Parts: sequence; structure tokens; C-alpha cells
Amino acid sequence: MGCFQSKPSKRVIFVLGGPGSGKGTQCALLVEKFGYSHISAGDLLRAEVAAGGPMAESINSYIKEGKIVPGKIMVVLLKSAIDASASETVLVDGFPRALAQVGLFKKVARMDCDFVLFFDCDDEVLTARLLERGKTSGRADDNLESIKKRFVTFREESYPVIELYEKKGKVKRVDSSVGTKEEVFAKVQALFSPAGAAAASPVPPAAPGAVESASSEDTRMIKTSGKPKDEKKAAAADRKKSPANREERPVGIGR
Repeated sequence: MGCFQSKPSKRVIFVLGGPGSGKGTQCALLVEKFGYSHISAGDLLRAEVAAGGPMAESINSYIKEGKIVPGKIMVVLLKSAIDASASETVLVDGFPRALAQVGLFKKVARMDCDFVLFFDCDDEVLTARLLERGKTSGRADDNLESIKKRFVTFREESYPVIELYEKKGKVKRVDSSVGTKEEVFAKVQALFSPAGAAAASPVPPAAPGAVESASSEDTRMIKTSGKPKDEKKAAAADRKKSPANREERPVGIGR
């Protein structure tokens, strides 16, 4: 699969879902289980803000308003992080958040994702989770006003990304609204298991006639090798005795 020119072997998986759907939690479990690299788009932006860089003030204002940070900023940060990742499989959590970012990522990164892992969860559950998280997270967007804005942004701008990849058959949905994180992960893990990967990869078709030839050859081998040696000798003797295998001689001519 294609990727950045400097890292052609990278396999990128977009991890999407509404705010509070469990993306970060499940990515952490995937990292622990399979050793993948995990890049959170939100964490990259917050780190940039914390570092006080030239884009910090602008980024922070977008986050507080629940708006999408301009794609150019996000893609530049992602490209650098993916290039530096240790694993060949990289989980990109929270990106792309808009259709325009899909095209920009393809243009700048010169690749697309392997598939989209989408965590489906209803708004009531998400709201309760985010308000609970807001008690200790210290995040500027974990308050009711920002949460409502984030839901509107997700439905209007981010969900079309899911629909786009669904048309391509590249979305794997997981219901994260019920169950413990371990129970949800059991469903997630099944999508990444070797058995699941093997099932998704069709076996290359055999060359025309190869199956028939192999079957015929196997049948001959079974018929030949399946008889005990004594039986083979007896069968050979019977063939010699049969009239069909005797030499025909003209009548009346002696030896």
C-alpha cells in the first residue's frame, strides 16, 4: 500500500466516531495488544497549543468553539507524526473530520487509509461520558455548551466522511454504546485478528485446468498407491491370463 515517500510501508487506519465514543481508549488497547502506533489528531493539536507555537492561539479558538481546525495545519502535523512512528501500522484517531481533509491528505501524504474503524454511539451516552470526563480532564471542550457544538459539527461535517468510505466498502463499524471497554474491545480485536485478515483476503484463483489436472493426478495416485503390493501382483497376473492379453495365433499353425 502507498504512503509517504519516505515511509512506503506504512499502513494507516483512520479511527472515527463521535466525541466520547471510545476512540482513544480502544486505540490504547490495540497498541497494547498488537504493538501498533497511535496518533491522536486532537492530542497533536493540544500539544501544539501547549508548546505555545505560532498556531497555538488559532488552534485553541477552533477547539473551544468545537470547530474543525483547518486541514493544512492538521495534515502537516499528521505527516510528521506518521513518518516518525515506530510501527508499520498506524492508528490515526480523530481524522479526517471533513471531506476536504480526505482530499488534502491524499494530496499531501500521497496515500489513503487501509480502512476506517468507526465507533457508533448515540448522543445521550456520549454526553454523559463527556460530562463525566470533564470533571477531571481539564479540556476546554468538555463542557455542555462545547459538547452540543461538537455534535452538530460531527453530524454535518464528519459523518459524510464515514458515508464516503462506506461507498468504497472501507468502513468497519463497532457499537460502542453498550458494554465495558473490554467487551467493546473483544469486537474490535476480532477485526484485526489474523483469522479475520485471512478471511478478508481472497485466495488467488488457480490457473485454468490446474484444479482438474491436480484432481486427476491425485485420483490416479490414490488408485495406484492405495492397493497392497500383493494385490497389485495378483491383478497383473490376471491381466496376463485374460484372453485379451494373449497372443492370437492362426488356427492350424504349430509352434
